[in-house]
Amino acid sequence: MRKKRLLELTRHKTGLNKLELCTLLAEEMQISIVESQSILKHLLGIITIGLMEDRKILISDFGVFQVTHRDAFDGYNPHTAERISVPARAIPSFKAGKKLKSRLNPDG
Repeated sequence: MRKKRLLELTRHKTGLNKLELCTLLAEEMQISIVESQSILKHLLGIITIGLMEDRKILISDFGVFQVTHRDAFDGYNPHTAERISVPARAIPSFKAGKKLKSRLNPDG
């Protein structure tokens, strides 16, 4: 990616939204923004379906998307001190791969 273009798109904030990501993808691949939006939509759909099926999504040199499961527990409402039952949940998570970690931390 062109670092200068990334900085141009995000100079007003620290994040990168979906449209900005698609714009960068379109420029890098020399395709239209509509095509890059379609690619991203389909990729995210595939990842979502995989996670819904409780599968790990491994992207070499980048990381792993997976679902962790949190058991149900009894909690309470701090405002009313009323006891409540919190249901079990599936939590999506991401664990960065070695290569991504080393690029983010080149000195260590």
